[in-house]
Amino acid sequence: MSDVGDHICSTPGCGKQASLSCPKCLELNIKQSYFCSQDCFKAYYKTHNNLHKAATYVPPQFDYTGPLRPFYVSPMRTVPPQIQRPDYADHPQGISLLERASKSNEIEVYTADTIKKMRKTCAVSFFFSFSIKC
Repeated sequence: MSDVGDHICSTPGCGKQASLSCPKCLELNIKQSYFCSQDCFKAYYKTHNNLHKAATYVPPQFDYTGPLRPFYVSPMRTVPPQIQRPDYADHPQGISLLERASKSNEIEVYTADTIKKMRKTCAVSFFFSFSIKC
């Protein structure tokens, strides 16, 4: 741990004046990583070590077909309260209760006359789809 200037301890809930900095963070050029004591640093190290892992992350070498590359999942962001939430957003399994209520469990059986009309409609639309030039 090396000495630093006027900073606040990085350990959540501490808030004391920090006088030490993580040597690994200095080596990796990670800024704003300060601690008030060695005990505070040790108590928070398991979580703090994730900064080191993220800074040294090298994605696996694959033959990618586009510009996208894998990385850690970012923290979940919250939706502002003025935006209306869909019903599935508050359901524990993400199920839309409105969508389920609107669907019927019955299978619709068509009469022979209805089937004949549907076939004729499909044939007419097929004919017009080839006759219309865009």
